[in-house]
Amino acid sequence: LLNENIWHWFYARPSVRYHLNKRWELHGGVGFFYVYNKSVSDRFEIRPWQGIRLSWPRFKKLGFKHYVRFEERISFLTHDWSSSLALRLRYKLSCRWDFIKINNERFWFIPLYGEVFFPVGDEVKEFFRNRGRAGVGLGYNVSASWRFSLNINWQTSRTGVEEDYTVSDYIYQIKISKLWGE
Repeated sequence: LLNENIWHWFYARPSVRYHLNKRWELHGGVGFFYVYNKSVSDRFEIRPWQGIRLSWPRFKKLGFKHYVRFEERISFLTHDWSSSLALRLRYKLSCRWDFIKINNERFWFIPLYGEVFFPVGDEVKEFFRNRGRAGVGLGYNVSASWRFSLNINWQTSRTGVEEDYTVSDYIYQIKISKLWGE
């Protein structure tokens, strides 16, 4: 049985990226989110997004990335299918430390990041809205195209439309990445 005080999230977020050169990448994708809690209406959300990433600076075992992303959040309450639209801008600073290198393709790494969110335009009333997020993990690069990591993420948010941003969430994530065209 599900605890009625716990929020449950299921999502898929397919994406594509295009390398302009060694430092710059264009990103795009769409996210599909289903959020439920026994005490409130379920929410289904479609989130198309576009972004650009700068990989700089890069040292022998440590690399930094700056990422700016613009999202359109189309949200539906499932009890009556009423909808709302929210726009937001995100900035993420991340780094990866390749600490045990077996060869150029196989290595263990530690990902670390911090991210902030900025609403664009009028703020849409919604239950969950994040202001900041940070995370750390442990990963293994199996080959040039496969990568796995286990991450622990922290975020600050709210769980009601009139509440302040006082909730701290800890999210455990298994991330599997498959790259095509590498």
